[in-house]
Amino acid sequence: MEIVKILTTTEIQGLEKWICDMYEKKYTGNIEPKRMRCVLDYSMNRRKQIINGELMKHENELLSDIVSFNDALKAAFLNMWELVSDIHKKINYEHRDIVASLWFDTNYPQKHPLSGEKSKVAYSQSTLWEALTDNDLHQEYSYGIYPSLYLDNIEKETFDNYIGISTKTPNWNEGLDTNLTKDLHLIMPFHDLFEHTMFALSDFIYVRDFHIEVNVKMDYKIHYK
Repeated sequence: MEIVKILTTTEIQGLEKWICDMYEKKYTGNIEPKRMRCVLDYSMNRRKQIINGELMKHENELLSDIVSFNDALKAAFLNMWELVSDIHKKINYEHRDIVASLWFDTNYPQKHPLSGEKSKVAYSQSTLWEALTDNDLHQEYSYGIYPSLYLDNIEKETFDNYIGISTKTPNWNEGLDTNLTKDLHLIMPFHDLFEHTMFALSDFIYVRDFHIEVNVKMDYKIHYK
């Protein structure tokens, strides 16, 4: 399989150029935001359907990249979990809350087959990536890759439970070839990206860089006589 050929067909290039053109018009104010979101939602979902439909014909050739991404994603979530745990231990105050979320890095994935000089498409891949990761437009990505991590998660459940691998069959491979992927131990965030967002499989399996956002809320009561 040559993934570059799959990702640079006339149909895909046309859709992606349309997405980039529409996204750049976001900054002109000439298109009503709700209409833009509807148009981009349709275009991005159509793009995902076409790309994934072709990639699934060569799923066995993508297994190593799927595994590598799943491992990196799990490590990133563990990093976030440990970061929140560490902050929790250091803040000795009862009325506080900690919320963390994990995002893809804003830079286009370096490992992507169309990254850098390898790309021959007539539009900016960075603009396409910016559109796909715009959490104002991409509603399924509005809180990041996966539902935010709250302090309650740390206090009431395990890390394995949080990422969905504490079950008897810890493998979130719905939508993939169940026989090929039966031993991959894919985590629930992988499933969410694959099944419930507008990212095509090829958009995220080459990602190795992530961004963690942590917000700490402190509730102080002050009384003056």
